[in-house]
Amino acid sequence: MNLPPPKFSFTFLLTICSITILGAAGLFYSWNFLTPMILQYLTDDAQNAGLTTEWRLAGYVGFIVNLALACVVGFQAPVVTILTLRFGIATRQQITQYRKHIWFTAFVLGAFLSPPDPLSLFLVAMPVVILFELAIIIDRLTNISNA
Repeated sequence: MNLPPPKFSFTFLLTICSITILGAAGLFYSWNFLTPMILQYLTDDAQNAGLTTEWRLAGYVGFIVNLALACVVGFQAPVVTILTLRFGIATRQQITQYRKHIWFTAFVLGAFLSPPDPLSLFLVAMPVVILFELAIIIDRLTNISNA
């Protein structure tokens, strides 16, 4: 049985490149900004409470890996949003109508993926919300027919 060769899809290539670039951006954000800031905050908070910080290697590595993974996944929000719109799973009007629910979900997931303090919650959730809003703007500019 002879199958025709697959067709080149610019959209598929753009999606894969976007996923890779956004994942790298999430890893960069986690490694250079989020993790150092959260570790410093937690250390200062413990010292102010009169506690000493003692990190065990497994806990330290797990903490960093979880934050990095959360950022890599969270930074995929624009891809998920645009694919949802382009495949017709939801319309832009529906997504904007449920915007507050999407924001709330981002903050709930941020609470599960970050240490239990408000600063960490905002540092994990806000990039996801900003990237989600950016995806809606990009869709509005590039897909006029889906108004």
